[in-house]
Amino acid sequence: MMLWRRERRRGLPSWAIGLAAIAALACPQSAMAQSGTGGNATAAASPTADGPAAAGHAAAGDGAAATEGGEEPVEIAVPLLERSPFDRITLNQANGGAQIETALIDFPNRQPPQPYPTSGTLEIRPLSQPSAAYTVDWSAIAKVELFEQMLLAEAQRLTAANEFAEGFEYFAYLCDHYAKLPGLEAALEAHLWREASVSYAAGRLDEAWPALAALYGRNPRYPRLVNAVQAVSDDRVRARLEGNDYGAARTLVESLASTFKDMPLANVERWREKFRADAEAQMATAQEALAAKQYGAARRAVNYARSIWPEVAGGEELWRRIQAEAPEIRVGVARAALIAGDVAPPVWAATRVAGLVSPRLIEMVDFGAEGGVYASRWGEVDTSDDGLRTAIRLDESAVARGLTPWSLALALAEMGAAGSPHRQEDFAALVRGVGIVDGSEVQVAWQRPHVRPEALLQIPLRRLTDARRSPGLWYVTPADAESPGERRFERAAGAADDGGPRYIVEQAFNSDDEAAAALVSGDVDVLERVPPWQLARLQGAQGIVVAAYRLPTVHVLIPNFANPLLEQREFRRALCYGVNSASIVQDVILGGQELAGTKAVSGPFAAGATLNDPAGYAYNAQLKPRPYEPRLAALLCSLARTTLAKREADEKKQSEGKSGGQTAGSANDRKTATAKTQAEGEPAGQTDAGDESAESLPPLEPLVLVHPADPLARVCCQTIKLQLQQIGIPIKLVEFPGAAPGDDVKYDLLYAELTAWEPVVDARRLLGPGGLAGRCGALMASALDELSRSENWSQAAARLKEIHRIAYYDLPLIPLWQTVNYCAYRRELEGVGDQPVSLYQNVSQWRKSLK
Repeated sequence: MMLWRRERRRGLPSWAIGLAAIAALACPQSAMAQSGTGGNATAAASPTADGPAAAGHAAAGDGAAATEGGEEPVEIAVPLLERSPFDRITLNQANGGAQIETALIDFPNRQPPQPYPTSGTLEIRPLSQPSAAYTVDWSAIAKVELFEQMLLAEAQRLTAANEFAEGFEYFAYLCDHYAKLPGLEAALEAHLWREASVSYAAGRLDEAWPALAALYGRNPRYPRLVNAVQAVSDDRVRARLEGNDYGAARTLVESLASTFKDMPLANVERWREKFRADAEAQMATAQEALAAKQYGAARRAVNYARSIWPEVAGGEELWRRIQAEAPEIRVGVARAALIAGDVAPPVWAATRVAGLVSPRLIEMVDFGAEGGVYASRWGEVDTSDDGLRTAIRLDESAVARGLTPWSLALALAEMGAAGSPHRQEDFAALVRGVGIVDGSEVQVAWQRPHVRPEALLQIPLRRLTDARRSPGLWYVTPADAESPGERRFERAAGAADDGGPRYIVEQAFNSDDEAAAALVSGDVDVLERVPPWQLARLQGAQGIVVAAYRLPTVHVLIPNFANPLLEQREFRRALCYGVNSASIVQDVILGGQELAGTKAVSGPFAAGATLNDPAGYAYNAQLKPRPYEPRLAALLCSLARTTLAKREADEKKQSEGKSGGQTAGSANDRKTATAKTQAEGEPAGQTDAGDESAESLPPLEPLVLVHPADPLARVCCQTIKLQLQQIGIPIKLVEFPGAAPGDDVKYDLLYAELTAWEPVVDARRLLGPGGLAGRCGALMASALDELSRSENWSQAAARLKEIHRIAYYDLPLIPLWQTVNYCAYRRELEGVGDQPVSLYQNVSQWRKSLK
């Protein structure tokens, strides 16, 4: 027999009993006498006038007796279930109706004689004196209550009061210790029925359901149980269907059939028939959409049909047919992709989709001891031993797809031509000439060796051909194929059948919990990013593979130098000292966990995941991240603002002329004196003039910090805001939903995630003139030129570390931290790779089997 279990409520301990309950029991001589030493002899005594009354008063144990100090004892109410087992004797009215609590009486089979004897005595041991045996005349006894009977009565009282949890504790105890108690089974069934009825009437279906299941386990033929089970199960199924959760509804129906397998339930088959009908309706929709070549609608309909009824006729065949005609992979993302031109900015949103929308002839596929490892799926790339010549040989498949040596040579020439829109400075400064040998090989002659010439030859395929001549070499985004929260990437229908996916659909999720749930449920095939706090969940999920990206990304704040305050280097230093990057990494990003490589950094280049990781060849490890110094940050902020106020005042004086701008003892003079004192090395805040200057500054307008609609960026920027506001730098957060802030978004600081993975060529794109930082001083420009003239890795690494040093002190970017990143995908998807550099690196090899 099944008993529906609950966690037992903890009551007061059994020893917490009122003082009166342990008072001495005064027994009337006419009704009860103490047995002799052996407990068998009964002491005869004549009744007295006050005996019965005295016995009844003392035996009741109501706490009326006073303590020696004259104070009334305080009783603590103890639930009957928490007390030690006892029986209760109630005397007749001739003996005052007194109640005597006694140790368990040894009745045969725990059954008092029925009817009670009219003569003889009953031996008891009152709880007040358990070591002393007394005898009570049967003629004086009105009622005998056994402990188990009292428990049952209390359980029934609690049930009638709708206190089901408390009442069930009593029933559970009785079933464990007194399973054969007469009336127990009927009372327990009544308890379960009442709880199910009350819960159902109150709309608490999930409470009514287990009560009905427990009742069925005890008595499958309980009156009206069939009707109740059908009513509750129907409402529970409808609730699931209201949310279009056919999977949960179907599981509930199958659970209904297995749990109540011997019960004639008509609704089980009725629901199954509805599921089959709904699935067939979706199949018809899918067939119509496929006939119209609306592959997205057909795929959604057939997936919906199979989620409603997995065994729907023709579902598997139709899915295979759709996948064969239009292979599709669904990718969950945190933010929209940034689709750039020929040269994408080194940020994650652009790097992620570059392999889809703008694949290169030569691409970084790994990272080795000497920088990136480059390869081309369209031919061979070979550099001579002296490093002065690089040959590119296109294979037959490239020529068949419209890639020719002549178009490649022309594209390379444009990269070095002055005034060309495709000019690349590093390439132009190094190239000596471009030629074609034997009509099949393109040779690039260099003026001097370069440490990684392949990195300079990452030419977009779009520059070598067009979609008409070479359909399907890259993905496009049809304007009419967009759905809310989705972006569809499509290869041309005339593309050669290489087995790669025809469609890639990126679905944006605002919550990482929703994204992880979508991957586990199969709504998406890939997650482009797994936050650190979701790693354990997905690594333990069945059918999910978690893979690390080969290279970390660096997170920074990009200042808008159009703001005069951000032009002040001291203010940018204040921002560095005012953000506790190490704490954000440890407490916010990692949540107290350890993840090698995710740490605070001091510059814009990756430090590598480990100490000997070659990916950190540009990182200057001697420059430690600036510590969190809020007081120093506040002083630097005040100094920067004072300096700016002085400069603005001087400019105003010059514009107004000498006659209108000189006022002795003006506030601006005091600001100038303070700025000079601080510039000469005296700590700010140590003089009265400094304090007065800081106090005279107007309130600082909030800096607008914009960040993407990404869970990680969102929580980090919220923390940055709190930290900077504590040092007097107010921050206003603005979240942009797309890939980049719109032209109408005015900001002072931009949160960005950098992918400058090959600093030997990416340093200029990041820090050079026109680079992402938006500022390049003379010292930085000179260092970048020196880098381009590096002839070996030793020189390149040393000059990159010097660039790191310049960036560390000039702060064109505010460095925060680097993160080691992970993607996750379902096992049905093959070809992603163990440690891809970027998500779509091997997209042409992606293959998806039937779920």
